[in-house]
Amino acid sequence: MVAIAVIAILSGVLFTAINQNENSPRLETAQMIVSQAFTNARSQAILKQNRTRLIINSTEPTNEKEADAFLRYFGVIVETEPGSNQWETTLKGEYLPEGIYFIPDSSSQIVDWNEDKPDSSYSNQSMSLAFPSNQTESPGSGTNWIYYEFKNTGRMSGLNNKVVLAEGSLQELKPEFESPAAILGLVFNGYGLQFPLDEEDTL
Repeated sequence: MVAIAVIAILSGVLFTAINQNENSPRLETAQMIVSQAFTNARSQAILKQNRTRLIINSTEPTNEKEADAFLRYFGVIVETEPGSNQWETTLKGEYLPEGIYFIPDSSSQIVDWNEDKPDSSYSNQSMSLAFPSNQTESPGSGTNWIYYEFKNTGRMSGLNNKVVLAEGSLQELKPEFESPAAILGLVFNGYGLQFPLDEEDTL
């Protein structure tokens, strides 16, 4: 009886673990892609001694093409001269794997995401910009982006920056997420160094 009970408990634990990790390959791939992009942005800031930004598409979609890019399409830009607010493309646009989305700060109210779930923290930084571009661009027109910024020292602007990725599905041009959603991501310290998101960071 004891042996049967132990087997039943272990089977339940294994079943739960399998269900929790069912979507992990796409999330893990997305986490690696985003990690590399942030590393690229930080390296460019130090190398070129100018601010860089990893930008994420946040234009509210009005058609399927825009919906495909919404919170999935991202890239890296660098300021041409210190304080110029002129930006050029350094990492052309890239998409997260199908069904994976950046989860913005919940205060933005642009996705169906419960307040008690973890969300990204990026100091509510946003801009409008034509991207990608073969020429220098000034903010003010074009697509809307939320962004994370690295200073020329490699430090990240703002404190306790956090990037949350979640698996969802598109419903009426907006992503929706199961409860509980599968979640992965990154956190950054004041020096711009990144670490995998863990349970404590999701509280």
